[in-house]
This record gives sequence, structure tokens and C-alpha cells, in this order.
Amino acid sequence: MRQKPPRWNIAPALVAPGSRRLWQGLAFLAPLWGNAGNGALLNSMGQPLAGANLTAGSTLQWRGTPYGPGAGISGASNLLSQDNIEFISTSDEAGAGDLTMIILANPIAESRISWGLAQGNVADNTNLWLGFNNAAGSVATATSGMFSFNTRNVNSNTNAVVSGAIDGKYHLFGGRRAGANVEGFVDGVLRATASGTIQDIKTGTLGFAIGQRPETTTFRIDTACTIVFAAAWNRALSNAEMRMLAIDPFCMFRPMAEWRGVWTPPGGDAVLAPADTLNSLSFDPSAMSQAHNLIPMDGFLAEGFETPGLFQAHLLPALDMHMASGFDSASPGAGAPGAPGFRISVIAGNSRRNKPAVDGRSVSVAALNRIKTITE
Repeated sequence: MRQKPPRWNIAPALVAPGSRRLWQGLAFLAPLWGNAGNGALLNSMGQPLAGANLTAGSTLQWRGTPYGPGAGISGASNLLSQDNIEFISTSDEAGAGDLTMIILANPIAESRISWGLAQGNVADNTNLWLGFNNAAGSVATATSGMFSFNTRNVNSNTNAVVSGAIDGKYHLFGGRRAGANVEGFVDGVLRATASGTIQDIKTGTLGFAIGQRPETTTFRIDTACTIVFAAAWNRALSNAEMRMLAIDPFCMFRPMAEWRGVWTPPGGDAVLAPADTLNSLSFDPSAMSQAHNLIPMDGFLAEGFETPGLFQAHLLPALDMHMASGFDSASPGAGAPGAPGFRISVIAGNSRRNKPAVDGRSVSVAALNRIKTITE
């Protein structure tokens, strides 16, 4: 299960190469850590977003989730919002280009609309939103369990809806507009597509909100819902990038590529591509038991040991080094039973992680014994 890294800001240049591109075209990122202040937003440089001063509602709560802190409300108040601000300008910077929105949350199925992430204005009905239990093409009709991604200008609406997506469990909900197509994603899988006239979602008078409709008190999330993470881009993310975020929503903060403990498997007909693994796979092997009874054959089966000490001082023949190349594990304890000579040489050489307390004399003896064990 992937958890949030302990920091709420990081230089994009320091994250894993495979996920650096996710900082490109970023409109905002809301990691929603309690220690980041009341809903601090980050820009494409990983720094606090200028002009973003989100107002927290009176009942906002910072809550623990399986993925790290998140935000919810305990009563009748907004979550986080700001009036007269437009973070999402789209790829053409004029409101009619491409865009992407995502949110990690656990809304409940109910016969009431709530909006997880939105930019809009009530007066002229220009809105852009990710809706929970929101009926297709409507800002007034609820359909329990339905997720919707909508772009709306005045009374013209283009939307993609996914039935049965709201179940009280955590999902990564996403919306993408690419050209004239409006698409809905759930856990990295494209679940709905609609096409129509491109709606201009920028007017200069819009507001922004996480957890309700902007510039109003309507469509607040349920008190049982917690939002962990939200972000938007002024471009259309690729399918691979959407799956990358589904595998690890916080990969934009990690300094190394990982694919461990997937928080939720992609569903439907998703097929993982090599790019989805952030350029590498990494596994946590079990540590060798401290009481393991090593025999000479263990060294051959394990393809040897990665031991800088052997390279530097012990002058093993090339054949020995070939068999001693690249097994990285904890060293057995100094008192571990084993075949004479072989056990001591492991202690002397494999000090990469748990360096045993040995003196120069014992290391020297170990080197001699190790050579004897292999060559005989």
C-alpha cells in the first residue's frame, strides 16, 4: 500500500525520472497534508502556488487514511476554496484546450450530489468538475453511485459518466479533455468517453474548490468522505501517465522509481506497459536468517556476494569474483554456525548493510580461508 512521503514539497528534478514528466503542464497539486497548512497548493516547480490562499471551512478535519493524512468535514461547512481564481487555463491558456483533473477520495453512494474538485461560477453556469453521485449532464439531478467528469459553459454541457463507481472505497477518479473528447477514468482505467462541442471553461470570474461547488455552499462532500490528494494539468495526460498515477498517486514525490505494494490494482481491461512501472521494478527480498547454516554450496547457488572489501583487498582470482558478483543481503551474525572458512569469509566480505565487528586479524584469516574454500 503506497503511502504519502513525509515531505509535502520536493524539487521535481529530484524525483524518479519516470515521473518527472508529470510535473509538466501542472496547474496545481494539492497533497493535503495537515502540516502543509490549510490546503497549500504546489505549482509545476514543486513550490507553493502563487496567489493560492485556500480558505478552510470551520469544520475541516485533518484525518488519517491508509495513504497518509487527508481532509474531510465534520459538519456544515466548506472544505477548501478560493473565490475569483482560475488555476486551470487549459493547454491553449484560454479555456478551450486540453486539461486533466484527478482526485483520490472515498465518497459514499447516496442520492445526493457532491463535487470533489471543481472550478466554476454559479452566476453564469460555467463549471468544470469531478462529481460524485452526479447524473449525466446535470448539476441538479443525483444518481447514486455515478461518477461524472463535466465541462460546462452557460447551459452547454459535455460529460463522461461512469455508473457504479462510487462505493465508499478509495479510488483515483480522473477526468481528461483531449480535443473534443471528454473522458472519465477510475483507478487509471478509461471508463467513459463522450464527444461534443468544446466548452470554454475560462471566463475570468470563476472560483476554485475542493470538496464542494465553487463560490457557494452547495454540493459539499459527505462527512464520511475524505480527500487525500487532488491535482490538475493544463494538458491531456497520456493513458500511461494515468495508469502511473493509479499505481502510485504520490510517485511525483518519490526520489526513486518504485513499484511495490500497489495500493489498488487497475481494473477492467487495463494492461500495464513498461512505462507504467516508472522505468524499473524493485523488490524487497527477505533477509537471510541470522541462524542460517551456510555451506560452501550456498555461495554458488546464490551467485556470490557483493563485497567491496573483497574487491579492494583480497585479490581473489577472476573465477572467484565471477561467482561473487551481486547478491546483496544482510550478513549472518558472527556466531552463525557454518562450514569452516566459508562462514568467516562471508562475515569479512559482506559488510554492505550490517558490518560485523571484526578486527584486522580476523579479516585477514577470513580472506585466506575463503580462497582455500573456493580453490579446493
